[in-house]
Amino acid sequence: FIRRDRRGEGIGKALFPRIRAAAAAAGFRSIDATLRRENAGGVAECGRIGGVPWRETGTIVPKRFDLTP
Repeated sequence: FIRRDRRGEGIGKALFPRIRAAAAAAGFRSIDATLRRENAGGVAECGRIGGVPWRETGTIVPKRFDLTP
């Protein structure tokens, strides 16, 4: 979670490679990110770094990142 007043600073983008590596090393096969539709920048960034939509609802835009080799 990135606080609203800190969005757009690249915090999530900077942290995600480490999160992805740690999850893969721990044996996870995917990461699920849940974003609010109002967070258009976060939704777009997740798509740019490989997140694919799944189980989308009216206000929530889930993105899944595949970690399988």
